[in-house]
Amino acid sequence: MKLLIKYLKLNILPMILVNLCALTVVIVSLLCNVDWHIIIYEGAVCLFFAIIIGIYDFVKFVSKHRTLLNAQKNIVYTLENLPASENIIDDDYRLIIEQLFENARDMKIEYDNGYYDMVNYYNKWAHQIKTPISAMRLILETSECDEKTMLNQELMRIEQYADMVLAYARINSDTNDFIIKEYDLDKIIKSAVRRYSSVFIRKKIELDYKKIDKVVLTDEKQLLFVIEQIISNSLKYTKAGKISIYFKDDSLFISDTGIGIAKDDLPRIFENGYTGLNGRIEKSSTGIGLYLTKCICSKLGHKISADSELYKGTTIKITFNEKRLEIE
Repeated sequence: MKLLIKYLKLNILPMILVNLCALTVVIVSLLCNVDWHIIIYEGAVCLFFAIIIGIYDFVKFVSKHRTLLNAQKNIVYTLENLPASENIIDDDYRLIIEQLFENARDMKIEYDNGYYDMVNYYNKWAHQIKTPISAMRLILETSECDEKTMLNQELMRIEQYADMVLAYARINSDTNDFIIKEYDLDKIIKSAVRRYSSVFIRKKIELDYKKIDKVVLTDEKQLLFVIEQIISNSLKYTKAGKISIYFKDDSLFISDTGIGIAKDDLPRIFENGYTGLNGRIEKSSTGIGLYLTKCICSKLGHKISADSELYKGTTIKITFNEKRLEIE
């Protein structure tokens, strides 16, 4: 019905002209004293052909409309599904569309080239920056300065930020270096905990973690990054108490006794750049860490969520059975 109304509106002028012509013929016939039976017969014949032509034209209109709807789904890749031109105006529109398509394709190629150059640069930068970090750490290990512990902590933060830059540059890439297969979850957790062991000791935060004995389908490198980000956040916002890591119902839980997350902030903590109340308290917060964990989990087919209560702590949940991934 909606299409019929649109068709009638589109052809309102031709219909008015046809009716005016028919009315003119009737008036002229009456003025010429033509038998009214002949007038009715002529009108019926004209009406019959008008209905047939109208139905045919409406069917063509619907068919063209559906073809255009189908073309909208593939217009990014090809113009082959566009309906054939029926007149010079259609030809003009097609030329405009083809020109816009070519311009858009050229712009995308230019953007992709620039984006891949940027990702390659960040890749090289992230690996290059780790060389002086490793050198400085080695120097600190052989030195006896009073600030040794603090300097090690700052080096660890620099290395973490370098990893975040690399993850952020890759997150929207069409390609990835994921190696999806079954991994020992305990091994990944222990690697993450080991990296922050000195922070646990310095802040006197208790770690409640027992061997899980679970194998999960994931990418080891990416999941390690996710768990490290969560532990880093927990340590940042936990002044005293403990951090618990446990597994239940196909899900990994990382829970802390920190300052928690405000109720209004909780639905938005995985948004890019969102820091909320905690971000205003912790001035160095960028709001990127949890955004990256969300994006990575989504690409891995995992689900990540958070449950928290202000001043009572936060629990992050990673579920591994959202969808099967192809094992390489």
